[in-house]
Amino acid sequence: MKEIQIYKPLQKTVGRNNLVVVRAGVNSLHPLWLTGTEQNRNWDLLVSCYEPCPFTENQAEGLLLHFGNKLCAVKYYWEQGWFQDYDYVWFPDPDLEIKGQDINLLFSSMKIFDLQLAQPSLSADSYTSHHITLQVKNAIIRYTTFVEVMQPCFSISALDVCAPSFDSNRFMWGIDHVWPRLLGYPSKKIAIIDAISARHIQPVGSSYDLQEAYREMFDTLARYNVAVRMEVLDTIFR
Repeated sequence: MKEIQIYKPLQKTVGRNNLVVVRAGVNSLHPLWLTGTEQNRNWDLLVSCYEPCPFTENQAEGLLLHFGNKLCAVKYYWEQGWFQDYDYVWFPDPDLEIKGQDINLLFSSMKIFDLQLAQPSLSADSYTSHHITLQVKNAIIRYTTFVEVMQPCFSISALDVCAPSFDSNRFMWGIDHVWPRLLGYPSKKIAIIDAISARHIQPVGSSYDLQEAYREMFDTLARYNVAVRMEVLDTIFR
């Protein structure tokens, strides 16, 4: 990764044991995530801009400019030890609409259900690549063998296992199939949380070469000897 420009070093807030890391451009939706969370937010926010940064320091606990793709940047931060004071870290794409209170609930659910890897479900009106990620009505949580690269949330121990794979390819396709394998497909530790949902507002793959992304995905799966598994193992309903 190229040299980074730090506008505001990440500083952990006392009492907040969770971190959101968003790779942000000028149209990032993350400022909306902060609405209504001034008094009870259980997460810090690190804004990592991939293009010249239009945001102000008071919008996050950490703010920097760092060119490159999402997971390569995250791997660099992990290598620097920036996440070690947190219990859980969420890596959402910047084109997700989600309420700040639902982000609170995401982290509470990680702890309550003792999850290693999870994500919010996607609303029915979202652009999506995988039907399994769409919200199931009246469900609270589905234990699965898959969590999408769009918005994975890791326990810090699971992150330490999976982060070395984050620079496996440029477009990031297929890496999300690798993580459950690296974790050993643990029973009831990987999940899609239907009690909350995010809305993905941009078409998937609209800004890059899909043919090259597919080629990289198959290369990545072969390198890790991973089969595609997107299974629902159990569901807890309301």
